[in-house]
Formats: sequence, C-alpha cells, structure tokens
Amino acid sequence: MKETRSGDTIIEEGDPSNLTLKGLLSPPSVFFCSIEPENSRDNQLLMSILRNLSREDPSIQVKEDEQNS
Repeated sequence: MKETRSGDTIIEEGDPSNLTLKGLLSPPSVFFCSIEPENSRDNQLLMSILRNLSREDPSIQVKEDEQNS
C-alpha cells in the first residue's frame, strides 16, 4: 500500500471481472512559484516532500531547475 495514492482503485487480486476505470484529468496549473531550501543540505528533503505532495495532488507539478541547483 506504500505506492497507493489518491484516485487509485483497489480491487481483490485475481478478480475475474478485470475492472478498468478511466483516470481523472487534472486541471491545468494556474499558479507558479519557486521555492528553495534555506541551505543546500535540505534540498533532498525538500524535493522528497514536494514529490510526495504532487503524488497526492496531480495538479501540483514539481520541476527542478538544473541551472539553479
């Protein structure tokens, strides 16, 4: 269940009905911002938190700017 996220459908393994549901379309982004950690050693923690947040809310997109890393 560690890989389960909002919007997933859970069925019994080996269910003969082979249930397939259409996914949800996430709305386009309307707000953009840039955030950075106070110090470089917190960068991995920040990215981990943002990725977890984006897994639960597909309207959140996380991109790392390689030029500013």
